[in-house]
Amino acid sequence: MKVQPSIKQYPVAIFKLAAVFFVLLPLLVTSVIFFIGRSNNRTYVEIWTLFIELELTMHLYNLGCIAIAVVLWNLRLIITPQKIYYSVWNIPITFGIQKHEIYDCRINHQFDAPLTWMLRQVKTFDSTSNLDAFDRKMGTIEFVFIHQQPINWLRHKFSLIYLLSFSKQHRHAIVQMLQDHWKLKFHRDS
Repeated sequence: MKVQPSIKQYPVAIFKLAAVFFVLLPLLVTSVIFFIGRSNNRTYVEIWTLFIELELTMHLYNLGCIAIAVVLWNLRLIITPQKIYYSVWNIPITFGIQKHEIYDCRINHQFDAPLTWMLRQVKTFDSTSNLDAFDRKMGTIEFVFIHQQPINWLRHKFSLIYLLSFSKQHRHAIVQMLQDHWKLKFHRDS
C-alpha cells in the first residue's frame, strides 16, 4: 500500500476579499448609474430604459467581474513535502518550486509587504522571541534557489509567501509545514 504525501491547501485571504469586491463592483456601478439618473430628475422608467439599452455591455461587465471573483475565491497555495505552487481548482497557475531546487527557505525582511514593513518600523521588539512571533504572523518567506538563472528570478518573485495575505488560522499551519518539510529558518536579514 502506497502512502500518499501530505498535501495542504491554504486559501489566500486577501484574494477572498478581492473576490468579494469584484462581486460588489457591478452592484456599485448599477447603484451609481441609478443615483445619477435620479439626481438629474429622470423617472424610474427612463432609468430602466437606459439599463435595457446598456444590457449587453452590463451583462458582459457583470459576468467578467463574477468570473474574476470565482477565480480569486478558489485560488489556493498548495504545499507538499516536495513541491509548492498556487492553483485554481487544483490546476497549477504559477511556477512550481521543487524541494531539490531550493538552497534555503527563510524569513527575509527585504521582501516584506508595505503594511508589514510599516508595522516593523513602528513596533519595538524587546527580544528575538517577539521578533520571531511577529515574523510567524506577518513575515515574508523567501526561497533561495541553488542555480541562479534568469528564469529563477521570476520564479523567486512568484514564490515569495506573504504570511500577511493568509488568515490567522492558516499562518501557523504554513509556517509549521515549512519548518517540518522545508527547513524554514528565521534569518536576521534586514
